[in-house]
Amino acid sequence: MLTIVLGSIISALSGDTGCTEISEAINGRLKNYFNDNNMGDLVVDNCSHDTIRKAFLLVETDTLSELYTELIKPLIKDDFRVIAADGQALRATGKTTPENNGKHGAYMLMNFYDATNRVCLYHKLIQKKENEISAGPESLNKLNLTNSVVTADAMSCQIDFVNTVIGKGAHYCLSLKGNQNKSFDEVRYLFNTTPQNQIVSYEPEITKEHGRIEQYKISLISGRRLSRIIKEKWLGLDDGSIVKVERNSYQ
Repeated sequence: MLTIVLGSIISALSGDTGCTEISEAINGRLKNYFNDNNMGDLVVDNCSHDTIRKAFLLVETDTLSELYTELIKPLIKDDFRVIAADGQALRATGKTTPENNGKHGAYMLMNFYDATNRVCLYHKLIQKKENEISAGPESLNKLNLTNSVVTADAMSCQIDFVNTVIGKGAHYCLSLKGNQNKSFDEVRYLFNTTPQNQIVSYEPEITKEHGRIEQYKISLISGRRLSRIIKEKWLGLDDGSIVKVERNSYQ
C-alpha cells in the first residue's frame, strides 16, 4: 500500500492520475527511483492498474483528506491569502438515461483554492441531497482561514457562509445578485443615489487577451451607508465596503 500511495502522489504531481498511468509509472521509472534511493520498504512486483483501482476504493476519504492536508502544509504561507470557494460540475461523470429524461447527473465538487499560494486546500463531494449552500459552511469549518479573504460567487452569498467566515477570523468578498433581492436592490439604489465625491473609483488598464478588449471600472462605497437591517443581516459590512464592477468587452 505504501508503494501505491507514494507512487500515486508522485504520478499526480506530473499530471498522471489514471490507474493505468500510475501502474506504468510504478512498474517503470519509479521502480528504479525507489531502488536507487534505498527505499527497501517500497515493494514493486508488477503492480497492475486493477490492483491500484481496488486500493483506491478501500481508501477512506476523510483519512485521505488528512494526509493531503499534511502534505501541502509546507506550501502554505501564513501571510495574507485569498481563498476562492466555488462549486464545480464534473461533466465527465454525467450520465444520460431514459429515467432522467436525458439530463446529466454529474457529480458536483465544492472546491477551496488558495489563489495566493496556488494550491487546492480542500474539496468536498456534494451529495445528492446537498448543494453548495449547505456544503460551503461545513467545508469552511475544516480550514485554517487566518489572515485570509474568502471569495465566492452568488450561490455562496448566504448568511451561514458569511457567519462561518467571520467566525473563523477571516474576511469575505462575495458576488451579490438577485437571489438576495432586498440586499441587491438596496446596494443598487445606493450606487444610483450616493454623491460622486463619496464614491471611490478606480479604472485598471485596458486588457487585450483571449480575443477581446476589456475595460473595467471599479467603484466602492463604505458599508456604513447601508441600512441597519442589512448591516445586521451581513456581519462585518459596517466596517467593510460594497463594490460595483462595470465591464465593457469588445470581441
